[in-house]
Amino acid sequence: MFDAAPGKPQYYDKKQRVFDGWKQHGKDSGRVFKDVAAKDLGQIKRWTDGCSLIYLTEKIYLRMVFMVCRTEAASATRVIKVLHITDPHLLADPEQRFMGLDTAETLQQVLALAQQSGDWPADFVLITGDCVQQATQESYARFRSLLAPLQLPCYCLPGNHDEPALMKTELNRDAVYYQRQIPAGNWQIILLDSSIPGNAAGHLKDSELALLASKLARESDKFTVVVMHHQPVPVYSEWLDTMALAPDNRENLLQLLGKNAQVRLLLWGHVHQEFDGYLGSLRLLATPSTCFQFTPKSEEFSIDRSAPGWRWLYLHPDGTLDTHVARLPQVPASLDVDAGGY
Repeated sequence: MFDAAPGKPQYYDKKQRVFDGWKQHGKDSGRVFKDVAAKDLGQIKRWTDGCSLIYLTEKIYLRMVFMVCRTEAASATRVIKVLHITDPHLLADPEQRFMGLDTAETLQQVLALAQQSGDWPADFVLITGDCVQQATQESYARFRSLLAPLQLPCYCLPGNHDEPALMKTELNRDAVYYQRQIPAGNWQIILLDSSIPGNAAGHLKDSELALLASKLARESDKFTVVVMHHQPVPVYSEWLDTMALAPDNRENLLQLLGKNAQVRLLLWGHVHQEFDGYLGSLRLLATPSTCFQFTPKSEEFSIDRSAPGWRWLYLHPDGTLDTHVARLPQVPASLDVDAGGY
């Protein structure tokens, strides 16, 4: 709990007292509230648009958290809608181009068309890495500015072009967050860091697997989406699959997921192409990049003549999910399809 500032009264009481005061609002809402009250105040602070909690009276604090609980209870009975985008490779310099593209422009076009679709609005946006091409304060500031008009929570994880430490300081503001878990009604989304500094390939550290196991155990009644940047299974592009999770690391992950039937989806970016498969009952999905695409099932680096895209996810209260990919109507004319790498 927060301690009051010196000379100020103590505004926060024990969690159990808070919970007891909520039980009159009904058993189901009370259960949801108890779950929320068990979270740290930093999490509640993010849920409440970063409002300062230090000098709130207990009455205002409770009212604020009750509103969160009411939202959580309502979301447990409806479909959660997620806009998934990935690999925007945003550049700090507006004049710079990547594979012939203004990656800010393609990202803006994707977001604009998503907002014009019948699927809008989403509950939140999920971005699975390579948010920027060069990890600088300027790049992340520009990234935040392009997401701000959505007026939705945007949750990011690092890719091989990102810098996790910098993301923590530069993205946890303006409704753009770098965090490891997203509560979503009957669902939770767990975000893993598969990046290796200075390496295009991926690896989940023991601490990442331990974090995953802990969150699965703690929220064992929640259907779960596990998200990372690198592909955890081969996508059958020889050159791309050298930059996936290593086989032993992959097996450790899949064994853990196999022991937890609550995990319904494994979702990633990195491969700049659509992928849809199953491992038993576990859905496996990758999403096109918001800029350029790689040619599926290619032996070596190859740019595909496919348009930038995004994915919609619909997470149903009963643990089922629906999804589809959408794309811009045409490939950007400036795309350098003859590029031999980067």
